[in-house]
Amino acid sequence: MPDLTPPGGPGRDPARRARILQRLDQIGPGPKANYETLCALLDAPERFPSASMLIHHMVRELESALREVLREAPARDAQGGDEGTGNENHRREIEAIAATLSLDADVVTAWRFIVGRQHGWAHRHNLQEPDPVDQEVLDRVTRLEWVFDRVLEALADRYGLVHRRLRELLEVENPTKEHAAKLRRDFPQDPLTQEEFFENAGLEWLGPLHSAKAFTNPPDVVIEGDKYVSFPYWPAIAYLRRMAQLVGPRTDAPREEETAKAHSTACAKIVEIAKGVPATSNPRIGAELALIAQAVGPARAAKLAPRLVSALNEPYVIAVDVYADVAAALAAVGEHAGGSQILRAVLALGAAGEDRVPQPVMGDWEFAEVLRTHLPALTDAMGVKALEMFARMLDEAAGEAALARIWLPRVAQPSLTDSLADPRALLAAAVRDCAERLVGNQIPAEDVLAVLAPQPERVTARIRLHLLTLQAVADAVPEVVREAMADGALLHASWAEPEYLRLLREHAQLLTEQERAMLRQAIETGPDVGRWQRAAEEADGQPLPERVVALRQAQWRLNRYSAAEAILDEPGRAALERLVEEHGAAPFQRPPQPPMMLPVSPPVADAALAGTATARELAAAARAAAAPSQPMELFNHVFTLGRELRAAVDANATAYSRDAVELAGLDPYLVACALNGFTQAVSRGEVLDWNALLQLPAAIESDPGGDVAREAASLLHTAADRDALPAQCAAAAWTILLAGLAPAADAEPSETAEQRRAHAILALAAFARWAARASLDSQVQAACAELLAIDPDEVPHDVAAAFGNVLWTLDVLHTPGIRERMAGLKPNTAAFCGYLATTVASPLMKPVYRRALEEGLARRSDHDRLGSHLVALYQAGEIDLAPGGLAEAWWRHTDTTPAVAKDLAQLLVFPEPGPGETAERYNAFVDWRLAALAPSGGGTVTGEERLELLILAPLCLNTAPPGQGLARLRAVLEVTGELPTDPRLWGRLVEAMATEPTAVLQLLVDWAVRLDRRSVIPGRRDQQLRAIWRAGLDGGDPAQAALAERAINRAANAGFRQYLSLLPTSTDSEP
Repeated sequence: MPDLTPPGGPGRDPARRARILQRLDQIGPGPKANYETLCALLDAPERFPSASMLIHHMVRELESALREVLREAPARDAQGGDEGTGNENHRREIEAIAATLSLDADVVTAWRFIVGRQHGWAHRHNLQEPDPVDQEVLDRVTRLEWVFDRVLEALADRYGLVHRRLRELLEVENPTKEHAAKLRRDFPQDPLTQEEFFENAGLEWLGPLHSAKAFTNPPDVVIEGDKYVSFPYWPAIAYLRRMAQLVGPRTDAPREEETAKAHSTACAKIVEIAKGVPATSNPRIGAELALIAQAVGPARAAKLAPRLVSALNEPYVIAVDVYADVAAALAAVGEHAGGSQILRAVLALGAAGEDRVPQPVMGDWEFAEVLRTHLPALTDAMGVKALEMFARMLDEAAGEAALARIWLPRVAQPSLTDSLADPRALLAAAVRDCAERLVGNQIPAEDVLAVLAPQPERVTARIRLHLLTLQAVADAVPEVVREAMADGALLHASWAEPEYLRLLREHAQLLTEQERAMLRQAIETGPDVGRWQRAAEEADGQPLPERVVALRQAQWRLNRYSAAEAILDEPGRAALERLVEEHGAAPFQRPPQPPMMLPVSPPVADAALAGTATARELAAAARAAAAPSQPMELFNHVFTLGRELRAAVDANATAYSRDAVELAGLDPYLVACALNGFTQAVSRGEVLDWNALLQLPAAIESDPGGDVAREAASLLHTAADRDALPAQCAAAAWTILLAGLAPAADAEPSETAEQRRAHAILALAAFARWAARASLDSQVQAACAELLAIDPDEVPHDVAAAFGNVLWTLDVLHTPGIRERMAGLKPNTAAFCGYLATTVASPLMKPVYRRALEEGLARRSDHDRLGSHLVALYQAGEIDLAPGGLAEAWWRHTDTTPAVAKDLAQLLVFPEPGPGETAERYNAFVDWRLAALAPSGGGTVTGEERLELLILAPLCLNTAPPGQGLARLRAVLEVTGELPTDPRLWGRLVEAMATEPTAVLQLLVDWAVRLDRRSVIPGRRDQQLRAIWRAGLDGGDPAQAALAERAINRAANAGFRQYLSLLPTSTDSEP
């Protein structure tokens, strides 16, 4: 008897178990479940009395399943067919498998030993007590695991053989149920094998596959952790869809009668099979069923409607446009019930999100697109039934009518092209457009209005009022229009106010003289103030103030007088004139204000501003812009005028700079906008008249908001950085900057002064750098002295932060005393944090950095910036990676997150490190991070740590000889489980084949072994992979060819079978 002690010693091997589970998952869910059960029995803290028997039964099932998949019928027949005892046949099968997979002799011996005794291990000994789960039993299982691991490994190395057998099965001319059963019994059940079969199987397999129940096991959604959700692909349903598209009714090509009849029969069979597919939460299955329904034609698709509705009610839904297409097709042939069921499910609104807006089952854009695309066809096909469907959906989703005014200010406003609109508003637009289209299609207005019954406080009732404003409807049912306008309840209804007022505006002339008089009297009487007060007391616990009531009364009358202007008498017109003079145009007639947070279009100068030639004319045009009286409109007016003024100055800065002082009489905010326009022009390289331009900020006498001072500092900052400031303007610029540095005036808000001074400090530092480049030594000394005089402990936060931000300037200008000031900075102060916000790292700061790490920084962002400073110092050779050093202290700090460490890796990679010391430091850093991140117990890193190493890896072959670079890449592969996709790396691997072919091929073998179906292999690196593998196969070295073949088979085993074509034909034959 062979030694049952497993190689490497007794006991469980978690890594081996993980490998077996992964590979059994490819064999099939049954073997994987059996192995999981076996592991659970072995690991249970308290074993069942018959655990030994159960364990050995699992062993038999696993071994039998493995042989079933791996056995090669031709090889087995060559050994003597099926004659002989069961154990003899089993051993012959093992020998055939061993020959096919080139198994080692010790694996074959152990496997045959297990087969010869497993029957006895699994059964009882008469009525005696079951065998205990002792060490011998554990060793048997461990030996089986060792055999499984080795055999499954060999199968992955020769995966091309599975495809040869699969092609032989597909070549069967008249397949039967038994042939179809072979697919589930004799082949791995991994997606790769299933895809290979179902993508190539023809219509002749439809019946046999159905008989063999190939369409009864759809995969469910896979949820990993809290975030990752995947929707597995099911090749079987994809085959069914492909067959439906093959035999479904088409008009693009005529068919012979016999073929048409066969296809019709097959189509019916496909629908029968599709109806029987079990329900699953996997949305890919539902999408495929929708495509099948689309392919078989609406007459047969109606039978699938309940199944499609069921799929749409699952938590996950994709391809909603296909479902909607099916619904429209059903409606077009009169299958209104099925079509409306599907469409209602497509457009169903779920629970409200954080913004309290009901969420559609699809994305907002898809929701709007389905309505926009299909509403016309559905309306034309279903007529009034389409309106009934959409109206019912709207009533169910609308909620309270009072709140509907928020998401639907006006019925006429929303458009089905607006994917950002509230879904309920889009449904309202659908009801509106459907009703209007029905009227346009000559459907009697009475029938359309009957669907939109005038029920109080319904959004559909508002749409009814909107419909009554249409001239065609008013001509058809004038009495209904008159009745609505004369309705006193609607006159006072706030929920329908916009639509009622518009109706009154359009058709008030239809009212009789008596109705007109009654309406005028009701408007003069005014609103129901008591109802307003009762509502206010219920909501806020107190009545409305008198001034608010008076304003609301005036607006109420203004709206209604304006709407009824066509029928007003003399007193009414006089009242309207007074209201307009006092309050402006009626609110309901004003264009709706866009949401404040919507993105604004790029600023374009108003024609009146853009047509001016001088700053004097520009100022006059700006003053001429009429300012509205309403406060909110005034704010929008000034804001808009400021944008236009900025755009005008930016477009014609050179001309305006010559007499810029003429702008000084404008509002300070507008002057600041003009200065910003000059700043933008300077940043583009425009040449300005600086002597004249700098007179503008100096001429401003009042700047309560500090806008002018800030923009003047920004202008000088930009000009100094770009060397656009003439030397003769130094004195004028100096005066402006000193004014900006001045402490807060008595009337100036402290926050305004703080921001003004901070901008001035930044501008003064830029001024100092400019003066140094211009050799204006006295200006450099004066600016540095002014900056150095700031005591960061005695000034407000923003000023201290700006001081810290400019310390590097004082350092590079060798300002006396700067070293002491920098060394004296304290962590967590505004000045220190301001210094960290710069990209310049000084070696003088190393002691301060050390203190910051020891004390800890209050803000995580400051700790992150400190890391970028340390990277810069490391690249400059100012710090190293020694234990206890600054680098180790930061990277090991508890505030250092993997995400930030990953981002800092980018600083080492871009730009690429050059040769010499820089490359050596890069390689040392990679080795250092590999040692730090490698899991102590083996395995691989994940998440941000994995990404960090993959960011660093592409340059390994750039910064060292090929042998060393490949060794470093192999270490990255060991720790991360993969190689980067960066095409630069793969191009260098192709180059390395010239000098290190074996090392490159071995690296790709190790990489391919770790691939799985979620790996990204083709695309940018496909060409390089093929070049490397071809070089290995064609190089004339058998060892290199074997490595290339193994890597290709491994890649195919992971799902990338396109590379099997590289293998020589002999690989697919028996060895």
